[in-house]
Amino acid sequence: LTGLEYPKGLWIKGNEIFFTETAGRLTSYGGKIRLCKYNVLTHQKAVLVHRPRNSDAVVVASDGKIYLTSWRQRIPGERGSVSVVDPKTNTETHLLDIEIASTDMFIDSKDNILIIGSSDKPDANSIYLLPAGNYLNPIVLKKGLGRTQCISKHKSYIYFSNFSAINRFDINDGSIEIFMKKFVISISFSKKYLYYASIIAHSGVIGRIDLTTKSDEILLSDLNLPIAVRYDGITGNLYFLEAGTKEGKYKDGRLSVINVEAPTKFFINAVSEYGVVSGVGWYNAGDRAVVSISTTLIIGFPYNMVFKGWVDEYGNIVSTGRRYKFVVMKSVTLIAKWEKEINVVFLLSIIFIIVVILVTIIFLLRRRKREKYPLPPPPPPI
Repeated sequence: LTGLEYPKGLWIKGNEIFFTETAGRLTSYGGKIRLCKYNVLTHQKAVLVHRPRNSDAVVVASDGKIYLTSWRQRIPGERGSVSVVDPKTNTETHLLDIEIASTDMFIDSKDNILIIGSSDKPDANSIYLLPAGNYLNPIVLKKGLGRTQCISKHKSYIYFSNFSAINRFDINDGSIEIFMKKFVISISFSKKYLYYASIIAHSGVIGRIDLTTKSDEILLSDLNLPIAVRYDGITGNLYFLEAGTKEGKYKDGRLSVINVEAPTKFFINAVSEYGVVSGVGWYNAGDRAVVSISTTLIIGFPYNMVFKGWVDEYGNIVSTGRRYKFVVMKSVTLIAKWEKEINVVFLLSIIFIIVVILVTIIFLLRRRKREKYPLPPPPPPI
């Protein structure tokens, strides 16, 4: 996607990418403030909320609810807020205020939310935990971390960055250690790497650090203020946002993707104009998928629609059966092929009706002919 207005928050949920645009809030040029969604299968972008209350960071819970956060007072302030968006109505509702100038947040697989914020005060709150099922009672995990950029979690560590290093906070004993002295704006994890967005020598870069060897590798450079990265463990893709350029008044931001690791899962999609399709979903490489259609015949007049098989994205027939079983090696989209065939019952019914009408007409014509030449009256009685 191009032409985004200072995009900032970024999160991945299944086939959908959630992001915020903040030009109207974070730049002096004005512009849009909104929460958006992009579907990677249909390539459709949708605006969910115009001018949301919060827009600095976004995460999505397992129930589909969308959580947003923003700071409410600049450094050295310590005020922020959290809101929730109903995925059915796209209505944003204020959830709670927090004593932290929110800069980023993260949600884990159990729906625990971590929020990090910046402050110049030595005793200011820095990391909040919003426990799953009890978001209205946040817990302060750490204070006095200063000006921070981003937060994420990997195994038993909470990783965060300040202006000089990537640090990690041990959840179990509360200790903090420097993971690597490096300025980064955003981080995201795979099993093997820490992916990051950074500015190096006035050049925006996307890179990754091996979690075992700590070797650092630049993947992309010469980017326009890369501001957020998110790794998709299913596809092996890395999504990232560029905020844009001052020359473009930060209305030239972009959402981009690169494949950085071999995918572990593939999406099997199947569509049909008629009937109900089953077997759509994510599969591990090497799994056996079974795609089927609920019916092979749709009665119609004067034509029936008859199922003829499954066709791939290139128009090749891969199966003529109702059920198609195959080994998953890549993501595919299957399309049910239907053809028109004359409804024989309907045709016979029409022929029968025509015959009945013709017989009736012939009978009436003969009857009228007899009535036209009536027999003479009988002789008078003697």
